Amino acid sequence: MADRFIDNLIYSALVGIIVNYIVEFFFIEEQKIKKILKMEKDNIFKLIYAMIKILISIKTRYIIFIIISFIISLVAILHIICFNIVYYHTMKEWIIFSLIIILSIQFLTFLLCFLKICLRFISFKFKSERLFKLSQVGL
Repeated sequence: MADRFIDNLIYSALVGIIVNYIVEFFFIEEQKIKKILKMEKDNIFKLIYAMIKILISIKTRYIIFIIISFIISLVAILHIICFNIVYYHTMKEWIIFSLIIILSIQFLTFLLCFLKICLRFISFKFKSERLFKLSQVGL
């Protein structure tokens, strides 16, 4: 039972990482916006035009993301319903494992954030730039 839990935890973490990369692909435009702001800071009309192009691009990708998310959600719900119909007696165990995995991932995320906060606090207290840089790893 513990082996299945660890396997499910690893699979969930991998799926979370993949979903995070997909979301970054669809939405993160920070570097592009910084680049445009640096290049076009003297010409306001080019800056406005470039920002409008980025906004249109973000809107298009947002719509595509919503459609893809909806399709994936429908397929996942269909899979869960069929699985629970076929394996009716494992439904309770599946729900319990799912809740434990979700709570475990949330706890690990909280622990990681708490560790980063502690490192930053210690770096400010002792004026250590190395500890501060260490606290920024993985952000």
